[in-house]
Amino acid sequence: MTVEGPGTFIFVGDIKLHRLRRWHDDGVLARTEGAIAIDQFHKYTMQVHGVLHHGFVDHLDAYTLPKAYLEGLGVALLHKCRSQLMSAREMRETSWGRVKYRTTNWKAYNAALKARGELTIWLDRDMQWLAQPTGKRGRCQKFSDAAIQFCLTIKCLFGQPLRQTLGLVESLLGMAGLDWPVPDYSTVCRRQKSLDVQVRYRASDKGLHMLADSTGIKFLGEGEWKTKKHGAQRRRQWRKVHLGIDAQTLQIRAIAVTTNEVGDSPMAADLLGQIPSNEEIASFTGDGAYDTQDVHKACYLRGAIPIIPPRKGAKLRKGLAFAHRNEAVKACRQLGRAIWKRWSGYHRRSLVETKMNCFKRLGEKVMARTFERQVTELHIRASILNQFTALGTPQTVAAA
Repeated sequence: MTVEGPGTFIFVGDIKLHRLRRWHDDGVLARTEGAIAIDQFHKYTMQVHGVLHHGFVDHLDAYTLPKAYLEGLGVALLHKCRSQLMSAREMRETSWGRVKYRTTNWKAYNAALKARGELTIWLDRDMQWLAQPTGKRGRCQKFSDAAIQFCLTIKCLFGQPLRQTLGLVESLLGMAGLDWPVPDYSTVCRRQKSLDVQVRYRASDKGLHMLADSTGIKFLGEGEWKTKKHGAQRRRQWRKVHLGIDAQTLQIRAIAVTTNEVGDSPMAADLLGQIPSNEEIASFTGDGAYDTQDVHKACYLRGAIPIIPPRKGAKLRKGLAFAHRNEAVKACRQLGRAIWKRWSGYHRRSLVETKMNCFKRLGEKVMARTFERQVTELHIRASILNQFTALGTPQTVAAA
């Protein structure tokens, strides 16, 4: 790091600046390892007591910020420099012209899309099909949980009733040369109520960046086209699905099913609690509905950085749990919400919106009638999507 002119910089972690004295020369340039560039310090005293958020560091290198100062735990810039923050890269992302992307691993991704239609990816010959004796009094279960989950997975994939599903399962086992017995539809329906669905996933390498959101899945009522065309003639009800996905692997890491009366913020602690305690959670990204005290406290307890836009007219709060929120409030006041969203990486939340679309492509309605069976069915969907994602995902880069 080089600094022209008087003053002192100390580089710790991402960025930490201490005791930059008043400068009187225009055009003073300070750079910290190419991560941040601040130009033309003019009669400003800088004092930063904390480490800046990594989201700001990733984007500040694209700008030259005149007459800027950093204060508190966050970034505060003058209102006058807003007009100078538009770089050429951002101008391409505005309505003047969107950035086009191209897929770099199209051959592998094309093979992954074809593999999603194979039936053999769901059938594991090493699966424990029959249940092991428990040693307890009473009759033991004949089929294992893995066998019941396999039957329900085929049911959700093809959207068939239980009887047709079990006929398909019997045909698949016959073509695979396996003489395993097939459970009847009454057994599968009864076991679905208490089934513990195993959702496989790949753990994140460098800390989990969780993206959270919720959507509604209808279980009672008429279709959307009929309702829009002729109006609703019957009562319609939904189940609310809360999802938390990994921004790196795009797999579902946490899922919760509630009634439609439950909001988003009360389920944030549940989503964070589903992550193993030995796995680091780097950040938690959600929309404005998660800007509550309980969510920030839950993120603080797990050591996650909350990337949540503060509400309009938000005020600073006391306590270590609200340090990152106060940082966001200061940045939004001085820079505006649009710039804060770019710098903090908030727009990655669109990935969970895409996952919601994939979730509903497996069916806009649940077929089960009771709440417990509906929860199992929706967990089966999450397991299917994680299996699809594990086969391969597209890798895109911005086209020149």
